[in-house]
Amino acid sequence: MYWLFVAFCFAQFAGRLGASIVVAGLTRLLPIPSLAAPLTLTLSGLMAAVVSAAAFTYNSMSTFWVYSIISAYVYGSLWFLIFPLSMPDLYVRGDARNLSFYYIYGLLSLSPAFGPFAFNLLSGLLYDQHADPTSHLCTGAVCYHLYFGIATVCLIVALILCAATLLYLAKRPQDEPSEVLVIASSNTSYTTIENEEGV
Repeated sequence: MYWLFVAFCFAQFAGRLGASIVVAGLTRLLPIPSLAAPLTLTLSGLMAAVVSAAAFTYNSMSTFWVYSIISAYVYGSLWFLIFPLSMPDLYVRGDARNLSFYYIYGLLSLSPAFGPFAFNLLSGLLYDQHADPTSHLCTGAVCYHLYFGIATVCLIVALILCAATLLYLAKRPQDEPSEVLVIASSNTSYTTIENEEGV
């Protein structure tokens, strides 16, 4: 279990670094750069769902190791993705942008805390159900078999919500430049012309 803990820590670090690299690359490739963070979150969830489904299907300790490392990677990526996903430009327009960041960031910051708490509590309850009454120990993949099934269903629901959000953001018309920016750019051009003419 010591090596599993070490692998879990390194996977969290790799998740934060990997998510930043993926977001930076998608920002350059996508026609709508603001979709880079939601798409990265969807890809991370898809990877976790596939591994969780494999762990539930094969029910072996080797898949348990793989699932633990991949889930640590996804967990680490959440800490990076919270900030770009909190940008109000993704969801609201106008003056509401200045007020919405605090609410969005505060809500998203609960996910790395609430998710592990809820699923760790669930895995502990399921472990106790299969543990020996005298030794209070459980051995084998059966200890977490049902947990992988529940996690797979929850991840599929999360993927559906992420896909729906991506479709909404992709189809939403892009914001037009505000009048203040247009006036500012016009004044800048006028000042430049005056300076060139020496007036």
